[in-house]
Order: sequence, then C-alpha cells, then structure tokens
Amino acid sequence: MPKMKPNETPIEKYNLWLRPQGYPDSYIKSKTVDGTDLSTTISGLWMGVVYDVLLGAENREGRSQNATETIATPVGNPDGEPIGVQYEVMKGKIVVSWRPPPEEKRNGNITSYKAILSAMDESTDRFEKMK
Repeated sequence: MPKMKPNETPIEKYNLWLRPQGYPDSYIKSKTVDGTDLSTTISGLWMGVVYDVLLGAENREGRSQNATETIATPVGNPDGEPIGVQYEVMKGKIVVSWRPPPEEKRNGNITSYKAILSAMDESTDRFEKMK
C-alpha cells in the first residue's frame, strides 16, 4: 500500500482487470477490491492462456496509473469432452466424427484425440487410434 502524502485521502478501492491475449474484449474479467485489502483471488481463468493484468488504485481524488503485468496460466488436461460425437458404420468400417470441447474447457490447444474401439464382451483386444 503506498504511503499517503499530506492532503491525500486514503485509497478507497483497487480496480483489477485481466485481459486474455488474443481474445475479444468481451472476455475481460474485472474485479473491484476494498482499499484495505492487499490481495484477492480471481477464479474462472482458462489454462494455457496469457493474461495482461492491470491494477490501479482509486481514492476520492481519482485513479492512479495502472500497474501492468503479464501472466501465463499453465496448460492442463481438457476439462471437457468432445461434443457431438457420431458413429457411422458402412462396408466394414466405422467413421467417428466429433466437435472439440467448448473453448473454455479446452485448457490450451488440443494436440490429439484418441478413439478406442473394443468389443462389448471385452473378449478381444482393443483397437486404439490417435488423430
């Protein structure tokens, strides 16, 4: 917390913005924190995304310049499964199609999908295909 100069009023609040790089402004997260707080928790961040973090103080006289940092969230396993999975069997072949998980559940770039085909009675070996 900055030291107060004569005739300054105390900090009333901090304004925090997180802007994911490469995404539209509609994905910006913002939070206002009480002026006596020195930390806060932001939830709902996407994994594998670089964020610009802007933090400014505000009192009765106005707002400060923003302190700016850049952070990168780690990449992790996708939180969501592929959607719209369809199977089509024709002429002794199976065609499997799908759409990727929703963007907010991908946790970074998806590099591959794995399809596993196994018999219902599990009497034979499984067939695995990476795509």
